[in-house]
Amino acid sequence: MTHDIRRLHFLLPLGIFSIVVILIYLNPLLTGSMFQVNDIESQIFPWKHFLYTELVGHHSLPLWNPYVLCGTPFLGNIQANIFYPPSVLTLLSPTFGITLNIIFHHIMGGFFAYLLCRSFKISVPGAIISGLIYAFYPELFSLTISIGGIFGLQPLTWFPLILYVFKKAMDTPRIVQALRYALLTGVIIAVQILGGSPMGAFVSQGSLFGLVILSSIHLIFAKKYLIFWQRIILLASAFVSGYALSALQLLPTWELAFFSHRASGVSLDTAGIGSIDWKIFFATFIMPSSVHPGIWGLPVGVGNLIFILLTLTGVFTLWPKSLRGLSIFWALFCLSLFFSIGQHNPIFPLLYHLPGFNLFRTPQGWALLTLLCLTILIGAGVDRVFSLAKGKDPVYRVAQALFLIVSLASLASALGVFILGGDLSIAKGLFS
Repeated sequence: MTHDIRRLHFLLPLGIFSIVVILIYLNPLLTGSMFQVNDIESQIFPWKHFLYTELVGHHSLPLWNPYVLCGTPFLGNIQANIFYPPSVLTLLSPTFGITLNIIFHHIMGGFFAYLLCRSFKISVPGAIISGLIYAFYPELFSLTISIGGIFGLQPLTWFPLILYVFKKAMDTPRIVQALRYALLTGVIIAVQILGGSPMGAFVSQGSLFGLVILSSIHLIFAKKYLIFWQRIILLASAFVSGYALSALQLLPTWELAFFSHRASGVSLDTAGIGSIDWKIFFATFIMPSSVHPGIWGLPVGVGNLIFILLTLTGVFTLWPKSLRGLSIFWALFCLSLFFSIGQHNPIFPLLYHLPGFNLFRTPQGWALLTLLCLTILIGAGVDRVFSLAKGKDPVYRVAQALFLIVSLASLASALGVFILGGDLSIAKGLFS
């Protein structure tokens, strides 16, 4: 009986996420076609088609792409995803495989977020809500559908799984089992790196480091130095194994990067491009339907009321009594926002000199961590509000009622986008 319930807890979220994805991408699924948007047609498909032709047609691994300029290194192009495991879908078909690849990442991103929430004792309904928010977050979702922003979707998928598996390494008392989980974390880190988004991988690894440090500080005060250093060694093992496994791709990419003007880092002004200001913050996290002012003027409107949900439910993870373990995500949430405001941050010139920070622009990439923290806190908050609403305190009953109202409003906004087709770019999956 217990085994059946456990299996249901795995199959139920997968089924829900799959149904949502199928409804969104119904047209390309029924026609077996490629999901046709800007970046996919002009950039991703040519790479996939070339790789397919060389591997399947000529039975050779392409090191050089003669069709761009006078020829460019292909193996060194990390965004070509040559060694990225899910790329095997495009070997089945370089057109329909791209659609399947997008669908796979949506489903698994939601499922991995679900697993992470469950590891923090969040109920199945709360974890499913978190997974839905994470997998179909309006900002990323609209970019994926509008321009084919696959390189933003791929690292996001593996992010919660990295934290989930390494949390198991920290929670396991047996050192051999803990080391296995750490090495498995390294495998997932390698997969994420091969996904072709260095910024996404950098944010994920920085977040993992922050999670480990914040969750281990109490060990120092308790003078449990052995456990603290054991966690640090496990973390180092995860990073070393991750970079070792992805070295076949990283080494030629690193060599090619030396020809880039970013090889020695970008300037302080360039590093601040893409910082989140109050307008972008409001449009990204609060407005139910708006035009995002920071990303090519693309419309965003899929029931984007996430921050209001956090206010209504997430705050109850802190009050009246903080839930153990979740305070770490409040700290990471604040840090991620602090980093993502970039040039609007008074100490940004100091952050710029930290390792890795001067290699990237668009500090708003740290909003990936903000999103993950939001989803976990909302899921935990929903749990607490609905469990405590049974008591006498009317505050929880009011919060429960407001949560249901806002959720329905968010759903109505999302359905309005699809049914009415007001945002054609987002509705393209159904109406193209």
